[in-house]
Amino acid sequence: MRTRSWAILLAALLFVPLDASAQLVGGNSNDRECTKCSDLCSLVDQYWEKEKLIKVWERYAASTPRAQRTGLPAAVTDLDQFQEFLYGEEGALSKALKGRELPCENSPWMQEHPRPPQLPKPSESTGLETKVFKESCEIEYRGKKLEGDAEKAWRETHVCRGSAQAELEHEKVHQRICRDIWEQNRFLAVKRQTTPRNVAETELQAHRKHRDLLREEIQKLAGNCGWDPTDRQKADPTSVPSEMQMKEMEARGWKAFDALSSTPP
Repeated sequence: MRTRSWAILLAALLFVPLDASAQLVGGNSNDRECTKCSDLCSLVDQYWEKEKLIKVWERYAASTPRAQRTGLPAAVTDLDQFQEFLYGEEGALSKALKGRELPCENSPWMQEHPRPPQLPKPSESTGLETKVFKESCEIEYRGKKLEGDAEKAWRETHVCRGSAQAELEHEKVHQRICRDIWEQNRFLAVKRQTTPRNVAETELQAHRKHRDLLREEIQKLAGNCGWDPTDRQKADPTSVPSEMQMKEMEARGWKAFDALSSTPP
């Protein structure tokens, strides 16, 4: 990003907070309300990521009627194989996310994805994790309980507070389901939480919660940040900017920047 005073001043004008009084911490801190138009791209990107993942989890979830549920290949006989089937390079989840990232150049964030509860190798994860194999069902970040310095470090991976809260509530869904299962039968708790259809079900519920909270944050911002919804979107109370609309909004913003700056940022 350019460091000339012209560029800095114009960037500030383009992406100032909608309500400065809502920011109770420093402007450079990620632990603040999502009040900047520059937050919107990250939130929309995460929202459509969740929508795509929801469609995958629906195929395998316990709540999906058996006749509509996608069967697993014969070679998938345990949890590790199920996860490789979904998360591998050619897995359904990996394919669903290809080519979906928006070019949010004005606000480079370090969003880390929530870790599914049963992934076998902790070193492969950077997001939150619910320890479903323990009766406490603790939520952890990089192997540490989500509190103090660990929570602070995790929050710094989000562009603003609404993004972090959506991920935390996602994980609390896992935690609630985990505790319910342990309470019902502690001897069968691990087995029940490693059944593919149950793994998919808890992910489905968590992703839906995550998506809905992101939608709330997006709808607070979008109208004031240049979103021009279609008639269909206006009639739908759950609508948010499409990925194409978001790209167009970003392009209009940068065109305005370029028009007043001798060199693109």
